[in-house]
Amino acid sequence: MSTFALQNPSTGQEEEQFNRINDADRDAILDRATAAGEQWRQTPIAQRADVLRKTSKLFQENKEQLAEHIGREMGKLTRWAEAEIDIVSDIFTWYAEHAHELMADEQLSQQGAQQTWVRKEPLGVILGIMPWNFPYYQVARWAAPNLLLGNTLVLKHASICPLSSQACQDLLEQAGLPKDAFINVYASGSQMDAFVADKRVAGVSLTGSEQAGAAVAKTAGEHYKKSLLELGGNDPFIVLDDENLDWVLEQFTK
Repeated sequence: MSTFALQNPSTGQEEEQFNRINDADRDAILDRATAAGEQWRQTPIAQRADVLRKTSKLFQENKEQLAEHIGREMGKLTRWAEAEIDIVSDIFTWYAEHAHELMADEQLSQQGAQQTWVRKEPLGVILGIMPWNFPYYQVARWAAPNLLLGNTLVLKHASICPLSSQACQDLLEQAGLPKDAFINVYASGSQMDAFVADKRVAGVSLTGSEQAGAAVAKTAGEHYKKSLLELGGNDPFIVLDDENLDWVLEQFTK
């Protein structure tokens, strides 16, 4: 078992040590997530929505501590951290309020059949590999729709985000999500290939580098897994001379 440390970027000091999972732990983790899925997929939509609604409220109630977590992890200023948490609350609330609309069957033209419609069904266990820059937001926009759908989730967050990643699991469980329907794992990137390949994982969502995305896409493709990739890049920021440069500079100092 290897360890890693939370290093506070504001102080340069190591504050806590965390243990990464062993490769041998993968079976138990995915067995737990699969078993939880059998219960969660049968949970009525209104009850799933209520968990999301309560999660939104808990993010607000714990805003100060949650903001402190990501300040210690990745140096986000408190006002920016609290703004991120507000967005996260809005995400969970939106999916809760639109649950029945989003999950409703969609009737299509018959196209020669007696009836034709689209029905949304859970896939199973979904792996999420998330980045450090928006520790709560990146998780929320992946977790809220998947949990509403009835999927269960395994989160591998960036290694610098051990506090916020565990907080996501804790708040969801506090809101009533069954144990093991959302499992936060401390793991290295090299351990994810075996998770993606595992037959118990139905799909994977990754936000990260092109290199990480290529590795996930390769394994997902080889095993016929659904994958969703958002890959980073370098976009130019251009300020034209007909704009108010002083105002632009002020925005970066707020």
